[in-house]
Amino acid sequence: MKTKVFVSLLAVLVASFTSCTKRDTYHLRQEYVKTAEAEAVSPTSVTLKGFAQGNLDEYTHSGGRGPVGLYVFYISESEDMSNKKACIVDRQSPVPIYFGTPAGEKWDYYTDGHLNYRLMDNYDYYNKMYPAAYADVNVWTCLDGLESETTYYYYLSSRAANGNEIVGEVKSFKTKMLINGHSYVDLGLPSGTLWATCNVGAVKPEDSGFYLAWGETAPKSIYDWTSYNYCNGSSSTLKKYCCNSQYGNGGFVDNLETLEASDDAATANWGTSWRMPTLENFNELESSCSAIWMKRNGVDGYLFVGQNYGAIFLPATGSRVNDTIYYGLPTGEYWTSSLVKSQSNEAYYYREDSIKCRYSFSGRCNGLTVRPVSQSIN
Repeated sequence: MKTKVFVSLLAVLVASFTSCTKRDTYHLRQEYVKTAEAEAVSPTSVTLKGFAQGNLDEYTHSGGRGPVGLYVFYISESEDMSNKKACIVDRQSPVPIYFGTPAGEKWDYYTDGHLNYRLMDNYDYYNKMYPAAYADVNVWTCLDGLESETTYYYYLSSRAANGNEIVGEVKSFKTKMLINGHSYVDLGLPSGTLWATCNVGAVKPEDSGFYLAWGETAPKSIYDWTSYNYCNGSSSTLKKYCCNSQYGNGGFVDNLETLEASDDAATANWGTSWRMPTLENFNELESSCSAIWMKRNGVDGYLFVGQNYGAIFLPATGSRVNDTIYYGLPTGEYWTSSLVKSQSNEAYYYREDSIKCRYSFSGRCNGLTVRPVSQSIN
């Protein structure tokens, strides 16, 4: 029997109106859950969204920003919501928060909520308050650690500052299937590209996995030109993937600019539905997602959050040169499948550190990590 591992989350929402001055305080008297929906963004995670509305019954200049309300998504594997777990959302920008599970592991949990307000035009200047106003609240969160191809049930609960609770209807969603046994995240990218949740050779998102020379599909102990498969012992004796005769063995040129499937580490290790990302794939990831430098289980890296609030974590894995792993700042260094045509002994890779993300190029014999991508959901 497959053992289910579920995430138990607990946090408190403290929401306020950022458009107001620091002296303004609003309190939400009553809220109404209007709707809730779920979007499974991977085989193991889901984005939960909700909308609520309520009345504001107090406006003062007493100082500070007071609590407005508490929004909780409850989720369960049972339709009767037995053994339900709480996923409490907040209105902050997408930020990673860690919560311990019963097994003592740490799960990634990031939230983003948005709260708008409409004030009526009957402001009482003498008493410095609005007799009535309304608040529209959009809340959402992404929950990780689910089982693939599994039906879950959920509802949104809204608790006002006065303690009143409104409960929405119970709905369901089903997580997606794995691709060749590997999990992925749909980040809502324009190209439809799906990004794997782990590196080739890794078990968890924060693991480095295999260090691989460009065009090689298995790890090894030494990373230099004498051990590289596609040359005769030096950077100027290339035997494959060469667009500049200066670097070819005896002037060899084949004008291959992109790795063939047999030399693609993602395809060779994970199957034909997977491949190494191109330089364009990494550029799309950076331009279409929010990037947050963070730690996951003690490992530095970037959390990339898509517009649909799906997210992947790329750890700062460093690289291997000769027999040594170099972490630098620390940095993450990920191969693309794209050759540097003018300098064919190098290939493009994606580099990340706490300062910024950008592409660069490295000697093909060096050992870097690989994060696969796919277009298929079958």
